[in-house]
Amino acid sequence: MALLLRSERVFVDLLEAVECKEVYDMQLVVRAFDTRVDGEYEFRGFVHHNQLTAISQYNHYVFLPEVVARRQRIAAMLTQYWRTNLRKRLSHLENYVVDFAVLNGSTIPAGCESVSPRAMTCPVSRGVEGVQVLVIELNPFQTSTGAGLFSWKADIDLLAHGEAPPDPDVTTSAPNIGTGAGAGAGAGAGAGAGDGSDAAGTRDDGPVDGWMSG
Repeated sequence: MALLLRSERVFVDLLEAVECKEVYDMQLVVRAFDTRVDGEYEFRGFVHHNQLTAISQYNHYVFLPEVVARRQRIAAMLTQYWRTNLRKRLSHLENYVVDFAVLNGSTIPAGCESVSPRAMTCPVSRGVEGVQVLVIELNPFQTSTGAGLFSWKADIDLLAHGEAPPDPDVTTSAPNIGTGAGAGAGAGAGAGAGDGSDAAGTRDDGPVDGWMSG
């Protein structure tokens, strides 16, 4: 209870729940903390019309070169996990945002044997001991949910349809290797990441159009 009382986030949520009783059905869910979760390997996936349209690193304030080096394999792993374990089970929700954790992500081989940067033929990492995906939580697909390295306003076409309008004013910190129009305008990364993004991933019928890391 002391931990909850010290949390600014909890305070803000409870305050909104009290002020908007007709909207909020506040519940408290407690579960054991998993010490295997590394914050650098937490990711946020965006699902619209039961399609995984984009993935972002969860901590959008920092540049994570180790994650960038593994982005294609991680994207393939998360997409396969979602397709196999979540798509059918959560089809009744249709639109949602899901947070993932990749356990022992630092042991995933860096790089990818893609035929070309946009081919996105990077295999899912298999045989890497201890690597697995966990679902942390689900969030509503709406602007009250943080967009990570994306922007609900600038990247709505990407988040909702997997398509981003070209934006010549955006500079990227790495080549765009997604299959869509690009990584979108993006909210920009944090320290050391410049003002751009990177795109990669896989979708049900091919690569996910949006992936942003660093």
